[in-house]
Amino acid sequence: MVSEEKIDKFKEAARIIKSAKYLVVFTGAGISAESGVPTFRGDNGIWKKYDSNVLTLSYFIEHPEESWKAQKEFFDIILNANPNYAHIALAELEKKGILKSIVTQNIDNLHQKAGSENVFEFHGTMKTVTCINPRCMHKYKTEELDLTNLPPKCEKCGSVLKTDICFFEENPPEPAKSLSFQEASKTDVMIIVGTSGVVHPAALLPVTAKENGAKIIEINPDSSLLTIYGTTDIFLQGEAGEVMKKIMEEME
Repeated sequence: MVSEEKIDKFKEAARIIKSAKYLVVFTGAGISAESGVPTFRGDNGIWKKYDSNVLTLSYFIEHPEESWKAQKEFFDIILNANPNYAHIALAELEKKGILKSIVTQNIDNLHQKAGSENVFEFHGTMKTVTCINPRCMHKYKTEELDLTNLPPKCEKCGSVLKTDICFFEENPPEPAKSLSFQEASKTDVMIIVGTSGVVHPAALLPVTAKENGAKIIEINPDSSLLTIYGTTDIFLQGEAGEVMKKIMEEME
């Protein structure tokens, strides 16, 4: 439940959002938790079940089958997930012309499913996979893959396929990375939803926005490093859907 003492914060957040000239939203795994997509670092997070090495590039190259087993379980959840109220509310703000863009660390495609169009996928996408053979690099749609036998192989050359998400030891894909930082530099109001602010370089996006004079509104169940170190101007504690509902009500 949203406590009564937070009402003034919601009114102020709604006022700032309505007056924004270039509103950008920055999202992490927490926004999709209400859609049944597990976070990475929470109590029921992915890293409670799997070692984070499964998404490390060097481990994937050496142990593609083991890495793909973990990925397949995660993908099965994502492919069956639907947007929750927070995703839908952000899509509505975009349709109204209030929200200019979404920068997301997520690979679940739920922003797009909700109807958002201007989405920058900072950590890549699970929608496609690419052959790791540098002489081939043929792309496939993930939904078209037969994942009965792992790891999946390229039909063109027989090499292992890798999902187009950013593994540990990899740099975020371009042009998504550069465009995301451009958005952070342009925004005068940034809403942060469901990210802990510990994964770099993505964690520098709110800092970049703040350094360029933006107001930062953070929505998270608990305080993050962004709250603790003063990057956040208004901290709205709660689940993403619940908090976004209150903000939308205040904006009416």
